[in-house]
Amino acid sequence: PIYMVAQHIIAYLHNFSVHLVTLSSLAFSPTTPSRSVERISASHSVPPILT
Repeated sequence: PIYMVAQHIIAYLHNFSVHLVTLSSLAFSPTTPSRSVERISASHSVPPILT
């Protein structure tokens, strides 16, 4: 169905934005890479909002 496709797109965009945020935080603050890595692992352990 269309809503399932939309949910997949939303989840993909959400993961992509999370990666962009973590990459930018790594680029602008290289002194705290462990915190960004923890943020990446935590975001991936959490399921999407729309399931």
